[in-house]
Amino acid sequence: MKTLRTSSRDCGRNQRSYELTAAEQSTLPGQVLALLVRGHAEKRRFTGAELAWQLGYHGDRQVRLAINELREKGYVVLLAVRGEMGYWLSDSAQEVNDYIATQQSRIVEDAKLIRTVRDSAARAIQGIAQLKLELGE
Repeated sequence: MKTLRTSSRDCGRNQRSYELTAAEQSTLPGQVLALLVRGHAEKRRFTGAELAWQLGYHGDRQVRLAINELREKGYVVLLAVRGEMGYWLSDSAQEVNDYIATQQSRIVEDAKLIRTVRDSAARAIQGIAQLKLELGE
């Protein structure tokens, strides 16, 4: 069983070792993980499009699914959508807390947007229905 052994450092505080068997290396999640580990060692983030391109995919949907699979397996893969954008492996509690706070804020904003669209659509559709009644359509 051939394995790929890599390790990453978080500002010299923590070191985590990632081991991938040859079988895991041949899967898309394993290939994504290998790139993220390399990026972690280089203090670098990857956009979904960049990961897809490096792995020979035309779009990032498969990469996003692979990242979700890695998360389900216990890897802490975060995504920044502001500032230095992209995916990265984290072993920092502060980064995780910041990520969670950002996601929770986005949920609140999305809920407000949904409510606004629903209310606007209800008013507009009611207005259209009323207009049709008045025109006898």
